[in-house]
Amino acid sequence: EEEEEEDDDYPAPTDAPSVAQPLPITPLHPATTLLDPPRTVAHLVPSPSARLAAAHDSLGRVLVLDLDARVVLRMYKGVRDAQCAWKAGRDGGERLVMLYPSRGTVE
Repeated sequence: EEEEEEDDDYPAPTDAPSVAQPLPITPLHPATTLLDPPRTVAHLVPSPSARLAAAHDSLGRVLVLDLDARVVLRMYKGVRDAQCAWKAGRDGGERLVMLYPSRGTVE
């Protein structure tokens, strides 16, 4: 009889469907305001640590915000149809993931 080796790199399959848990609500200080008319934020996606956020605006841009320092870290232009999410990195960092339905790509 041959013994099957267990593969510790992959979790055991389960019949239960995985359900995404909602993120807790992160209160923001009233001074956390970005005034830049005519820009309005359509979607705000906080990172799991709540230190960063991705803001998708009415001008077709995604802004990466540092919520502690209250600054824009990065701006992606021409991403009108992008959908944003955050992924935890193996190094403990956080990565912004953007899905572009019109391009059929994920970055």
